[in-house]
This record gives sequence, structure tokens and C-alpha cells, in this order.
Amino acid sequence: MNGQIFQILVIALNGNALCEGHSIERFGPDSSAFMFEHETTFHELDRTQPEEQWTKIFTSPKSWLDSGRQECCGYRVHFVSRDVEGIPDRSSSAFAGGGSRWLLEQVHDGSSSLWESSLELTHPDAPNRRIWSTRYHCIEPTWTGNWPAHEIQMIRAEFRLALEQIRAFAASIDSGFSSNFESAIDQLDAKKPAQFVWNQNALPDGLGISLEARQLLAAAQKAWVFGGMGSWNDLYLPDQDIQANYDRVSSSLFTALQNALVCAVNSTCSCD
Repeated sequence: MNGQIFQILVIALNGNALCEGHSIERFGPDSSAFMFEHETTFHELDRTQPEEQWTKIFTSPKSWLDSGRQECCGYRVHFVSRDVEGIPDRSSSAFAGGGSRWLLEQVHDGSSSLWESSLELTHPDAPNRRIWSTRYHCIEPTWTGNWPAHEIQMIRAEFRLALEQIRAFAASIDSGFSSNFESAIDQLDAKKPAQFVWNQNALPDGLGISLEARQLLAAAQKAWVFGGMGSWNDLYLPDQDIQANYDRVSSSLFTALQNALVCAVNSTCSCD
């Protein structure tokens, strides 16, 4: 899975666990979401200066979450498509900074703040492989709008349909990726879905998350085939009609998969 997406999901999940009163001791620079991070910082726009500038206000996700314990009731995630002609989000998601725009919402009483991350290669020669710096910018401090509601059963049905369609297509061209899609479908029905992991379990201990939401997370992780060379994105099909079907089922899955991630994570937010 795209590392930036995984990170923002993990921050929201741990934020909601903290809001429920649970410990998030495993959440820190050594957790899998930050294994390649030199630093992960939070910034807001300082409008008191003659020239507006971004000011660092928190030096870690943990300190940012701790700061909101008294006034924040939960965290949600959202994505906005930014498909560029000829380079759909599912293709660009293989690269740092690519894919859809993902936003992190910190929910307060009556309004929310919206945060968006940017990734920069700052320490390319770091021996510990912590080469990236991620900065979260508060792009809207008092947002009062509404995002479309995600009803979990509807999202599950759409995700399952997209998986079944792409599995059938993959089988029709004798692609080994059909097993990925089969595994994802199995996770939607699993009594004990696979852990949501990146080298280690990413779900915070004690988090109130339903079986349906855990199934969505597990299925989404199994179905993430949108990488670079050698991935599903890398297929070339000379027949134009087959290529058109490939593009259709791939785009449908990518959208359904992202909706599944949003729905699963947001279901752990207890805000009204």
C-alpha cells in the first residue's frame, strides 16, 4: 500500500483510540507507519507576519494527537481525486506524492481542522533508511462543511462487486493477480480477518472497531496492486478492447478500495 496513505490511516486510528481513552504506546517513530521517516511534523499558517509563512507547531504525530485530547472528539480521513489526463491516480499512487489527495480531519465541537501531508526526500543517504520528511499542513483550521456519508454495507457491496469484476477480468487474461483479488474477497467474509499491517499490526490496542471494518481494511490491503514495475499497473495489453476493460475494472477497484479504507477508518470516530 502507498506509504503516505497507510500513515494517515494509522494516525487517524490511533487518534480515535486516544479519544476513547486507550493507550497508544506502540504509536511512535518506531512504529511501521514511520519506519522510513526522518521526521513527521505539523505546521500551521502564521498570518501575523507581513508575509504569511508555515510555522512548525508539533514535532511528532504523537504530540499532535496529545494536544487535541481535551478539545477533539475524533479523527476522520478523506480523499479527493486529482486524476491528470493520461495519468490516473491509480497509476501515480506508485510514486511518492502521487495518487489521490488524502486529508486528515481533526473533529472539534462545531468545526474541524483539515490537514494535508507533503513528502520530501531530505536524507537520501541515511544509513538507517529514514530518508523522508513528512509535513502535515493545516489547510483549513475551521472547516464546517460535510463530506458524503459512507454507509458500511453499501461500501462493502461496491467493493465486493469491483473485486469480483476485476478477478474475472484477471482470470480471462490468465493473470496471476487474480489470486490477489480472490484473497481480498475472502477477507470480506473472514471471521478473523488478516491484521492491518506494515511489518507489524497497525491497529491500536483496545480500539473499538467492528468486524466489518476490519474486513474492509484486510481486503483493501490484499487488493492493493497499484504499485510500479511488475505490479498490476504495469500491465500492457495490445488489444484496445481488452485494454479498455482493464482500465475500467482497475479504476473501479481503485475508487472502491479507497472508499473502503475511508469507511473503515471513519467508523472508529465516535463524533456525531
